[in-house]
Amino acid sequence: MVIVLFVVAFRLLVIGRGAGNRNVLDASILWVTSPIQRTVSSMIEGLFSALDHYLVILGVKQENEQLRKQIAELRHERGRLAEVVLENERLRALLQLKGEFGNLFVVGRVFAKDADQKFQEIRIDFGDFRGLQVGYPVVAANGGRGHLIGQIIRTHGRYADALLIFDTNSAIPSLVQRNRESAIVLGQQSQLELTNFPRQVELIIGDRVVTSGITGKFPKGLLLGEIVKIDKKKYGAFQRAVVNPLVDIRCLEEVMVLIPDARVGGWRQDEGADH
Repeated sequence: MVIVLFVVAFRLLVIGRGAGNRNVLDASILWVTSPIQRTVSSMIEGLFSALDHYLVILGVKQENEQLRKQIAELRHERGRLAEVVLENERLRALLQLKGEFGNLFVVGRVFAKDADQKFQEIRIDFGDFRGLQVGYPVVAANGGRGHLIGQIIRTHGRYADALLIFDTNSAIPSLVQRNRESAIVLGQQSQLELTNFPRQVELIIGDRVVTSGITGKFPKGLLLGEIVKIDKKKYGAFQRAVVNPLVDIRCLEEVMVLIPDARVGGWRQDEGADH
């Protein structure tokens, strides 16, 4: 209705101007239509103002969406770079063991673990490397020292399965680093147990246990863990102790497998020396 009145008023105004004079009728029409014209003009200006405001808001919204996308991409890149840095630190720690072990070694990525914990095993990807054999020791890094975590029990081309030292089938000849007394470390699913240790020999909480190298299966001096509990009976020839590994074996992402030196028919004499 308002638009119709506006059109009528505009037509009358044009006709009046075309006649060249403004009579009483023209003045009356202008007097009647002037408020309508002002209202329509105000409405049109308001529409243009609202449209400008909408376009500004739309532009800001699009810009905000672009900024949010860029922020998400930057966060993703930051997370990726953080993972790269952590991976490099872990690999560097493993490579530092090269000075401790003079033999060949290969680094692999842990990509599968025993889900039901019935058997304490992990599966390792060695890429294009071939030549691993059953019995090779699997090692992690701990403070610049090699920490035994298991041994290869199966090979599948580029993959290999390792039995962890936690497994109940694991029995490792060992010795207490401080007093050099021999013992056997058995896997007990969630922990390690030091057995066959002479009752008359002193054990201390915090004593470190390492591989003895007696059978030649593992190099001498690989860390196995630290004594956290001692079970010494008033009778019997031996005492027992609970040993905790010094690395979180279940959270390992990369490991090192040691390869015997064929030139000496096993491990070098100074390899894995107990310091």
